[in-house]
Amino acid sequence: MRSSRRLSAWCNSYNVSGYLDRLQNSLRSWENKVSFEKKIRVSQTESGFPAFQNVLDLQNDRADAASRLDQFDDEETIRQNMVNHILSKKAFPAELQKSMAERRYLQAVQEGKHFLRWFCHELFVFL
Repeated sequence: MRSSRRLSAWCNSYNVSGYLDRLQNSLRSWENKVSFEKKIRVSQTESGFPAFQNVLDLQNDRADAASRLDQFDDEETIRQNMVNHILSKKAFPAELQKSMAERRYLQAVQEGKHFLRWFCHELFVFL
């Protein structure tokens, strides 16, 4: 009973929509990460959600996102290169797609609107 009151107070003070936004942003980022890394750790429980290590990876990637982003062309240039690749080589631009996914991942991580280690700890204290 006591923990449910604390959870209710936490939900009221934090706003549940903020939690859902962070969940959605994290899932989108992990979707992009799978596009260029081809791996993601999944919880061994029945939930099927990404493991907590992936939350830590988001935080670690955020630290060097700016320097890694400098290595990529802007989105419009990558998009134009994809079109040129398709038209000239008549093939799918897999490498350019990976570059676009990594760029989008790093941009999203840099914004910091994901689950972070401190946020998850704050949430799981109540569960």
